[in-house]
Amino acid sequence: AASRRTAAAAAAPPPRTFCVSPRDHTRPRAVLHLIQLVSADSFRLYDYGSPAANAAHYGSRKPPSVSAEYWRLDLPVHLVAGRRDGIIPPPNIRQHLDAMRAQGVAVSYREFDFGHLDFTFGVKEELRMYLSKLLRLSCGVNAVCWIHTAAACMRPLGAAAQRPLSAGAVMRGRYLLTTRRWAVLIADGSVRRGGSAVVTASRDLSTAGIAPDQQPHALVDWVLQRGGRVDGVALAAGEFGGWGLQASRTLAPGTELILLPTSCHLTYDERDDPPSLLALVDTIPPELWSARLATKLIAERLRGDESAFCSYLRLLPSALPGIPMFFQKRGVDALDYPPVTAQVKKRCLWLYNWANQVSGVGRGDGYGLGTVLAPLPATPGADPFGGAPVDLNAFGWAMACVSSRAFRTRGPSHPAAMLPLIDMANHSFDPNVEVLPTEGGVGLFARRKIEAGEPLWLSYGKLSNDLLLLDYGFIVPNNENPYDTVQLKFDVGLLQAGAMVTNVRDALGAPMELTLSPWKAALLAELRLAGPAANTELNIGGAELLDGRLVAAARILVARQESEVAGRGAERLCAVDRPLGRENEAAALAVLGGVLAVALSNFATTLEQDLVLIAGAEAGSAVMPEPLPQQPTLWPLASSDELLAVRFRAEKKRILGAALQRVAELARAVAADGGLRETAGAAAAKKGTKPAPATGKGFGKKKPA
Repeated sequence: AASRRTAAAAAAPPPRTFCVSPRDHTRPRAVLHLIQLVSADSFRLYDYGSPAANAAHYGSRKPPSVSAEYWRLDLPVHLVAGRRDGIIPPPNIRQHLDAMRAQGVAVSYREFDFGHLDFTFGVKEELRMYLSKLLRLSCGVNAVCWIHTAAACMRPLGAAAQRPLSAGAVMRGRYLLTTRRWAVLIADGSVRRGGSAVVTASRDLSTAGIAPDQQPHALVDWVLQRGGRVDGVALAAGEFGGWGLQASRTLAPGTELILLPTSCHLTYDERDDPPSLLALVDTIPPELWSARLATKLIAERLRGDESAFCSYLRLLPSALPGIPMFFQKRGVDALDYPPVTAQVKKRCLWLYNWANQVSGVGRGDGYGLGTVLAPLPATPGADPFGGAPVDLNAFGWAMACVSSRAFRTRGPSHPAAMLPLIDMANHSFDPNVEVLPTEGGVGLFARRKIEAGEPLWLSYGKLSNDLLLLDYGFIVPNNENPYDTVQLKFDVGLLQAGAMVTNVRDALGAPMELTLSPWKAALLAELRLAGPAANTELNIGGAELLDGRLVAAARILVARQESEVAGRGAERLCAVDRPLGRENEAAALAVLGGVLAVALSNFATTLEQDLVLIAGAEAGSAVMPEPLPQQPTLWPLASSDELLAVRFRAEKKRILGAALQRVAELARAVAADGGLRETAGAAAAKKGTKPAPATGKGFGKKKPA
């Protein structure tokens, strides 16, 4: 059968691309095509006049309908219509808008007061302002935030590419992890070897958490039985579910609370694990350490009561609320932040591709709906799961468990490990306990004096809300995460958009054009914002709020003469609170304010609208911003995941708002500083004189990193 499929594929004609609208609209065929479209009242490809001719060109007897196949699009579409267009009026464009939305295409629509053949349309400031609002935050114009699912893809051409039953069915069939909530139930909680690790789907959120008969206190006995020590620690139910640790007595700084020998570390090792498991681990890139350890977790889970870690495994949550990889489609859409939605897509896509690669082409249903990981190669001893079917969702559950609990106790070059009991400590940026290596294991130690009954807090690291959400399923709200930032991607066009938004003017009073002259390009290259070694990622937030390289770039691009910025050095140009001159700094700050405004405008909602949504969800009501919006991101929140997503994006807006306030403070300081000199070279030179030369050009020698 495989050879027949291969032969059929080889004999099939190569895929062809068809252009609906030729460049020359006066060609006879183009005119005839237009007549066909008007006559048929349908947006379809050119009709060659006979079923045979159409079949030769399209593979079908009739010309394909373009509007019926918009679901193939995996890129965002921005439709523009002219109100005075009598040839293709707005109602015609809105028909395509409705068709695209119905088929799940990420599409926006805007009307302008232009006619059909308005040759000044492309340079109208109104249009340029609109396009600048579509600028990307971090992933470019084709940012994943515009995609209606976290793992969007373009479906293949060919006879098998049928129109989906519904817009959502396209992605549900391809990437189930990103379009439904999956409560992971591995058999009945007491799986024995030879059982099943197939995940069952459930929308009942009551499956999350720990069953009443699973006593976490048994885990303490398990640690003691395996040679560990537990002293001064008690388990306590968490405020938001699950379990946490607290001090059972007053603890002095440096007190050892938990000691876990290596026999209590759930990890993989060449000495203890079968070659089949290690071979499967080797198929996963080392940087995906959580996926590597997930294979070990599944293997131990399948052993059931025979596993040395059964007491620990029974306490792992069956569902993982808050992990974006398990969000429904609306939850992913509600994030509305390209860097994170891109990561969700990347993780799900890797998981899908790897699972199908391991399971082999043709196993399951080909879309990850079946047991695509099982059976592994049917060679005796080659399957670390003992023949038990393990599906895509079981592996996703294991990855999420590992990423939210594991420690890199031996450094990045060694396998990660899950540390029972220690991993029940919750996170704080002001921790009172820490994990330290000990002889023969690791221990949990008090960092300061801890009173009896006080929760034990462990720092998971200096992590942004992006990483906390992706790996742990929570965020630090109310602008209290000092490491949270908003990512921007540097582009001259982004700063130009900022200049347009704030109406920055040049010396002649015209809108300032941020042209990239050779000397400006050289200075940007020194900042690593241009050239082959460029790192264009910028971060708004943190202690300073403004990225120094972004400030330096604005100063360079608004400079009217090279002498304004030359010879300053990279460190001086990046100093946020040290302006170069009055005119240069005023223009640069105006551009920065515009950039932040553009970044805020890329969100589908305002911070005020998000706060109303959050308040309504917390009050258990469907409170909506007024007027009632139509965007999916403004629907009443239907789940805790959607609420978390809105809280997440609200934090990004808080950061941008704080950065705007910082720009305003700097602008007021510049205006009030009577001693700030005029920017060098900004004033017109007197007739017969030359501007004073700068002390040098460029940044000179770069300090070693």
